[in-house]
Amino acid sequence: MIKWTSERVQHLWSLWPRYYTLSEDEKVAIIRAYLTKVLGVSEQDTDAFSKGDGGASHTVGMNQSHIVCEDTRPFWEEVLRICPDGYTEEDIQVLTQTPDVYAILALLNRMEPVFMETTDLGRRLNANAHAYKRREHES
Repeated sequence: MIKWTSERVQHLWSLWPRYYTLSEDEKVAIIRAYLTKVLGVSEQDTDAFSKGDGGASHTVGMNQSHIVCEDTRPFWEEVLRICPDGYTEEDIQVLTQTPDVYAILALLNRMEPVFMETTDLGRRLNANAHAYKRREHES
């Protein structure tokens, strides 16, 4: 088992600037991986969501409002495929030892900060998360 040593945490944090400078295509690919591998949204609904489809936005929003992902490895493996000079396999071992989504959400927030998104898909995702979080609290 890999421990969260301060050296390991510093290494993981040192990688964040790399994710600020991703190309638009890389960011979109990572967001699509989040939608399909973490939220469990189909490729068809992911395509429709990226085009602003209301039904797909609802599907994504319902999954955003209660994220259940027991295996985050497929997402991190996709990130590694998209950005081979980012995380290493050892980093992925650390990031997946406890299957929660906090590190994934932190990555998305660093990559496409709210109100500072550089991609249409990032804007849609953040707006949708806000809308469905509000709905959850209003219920």
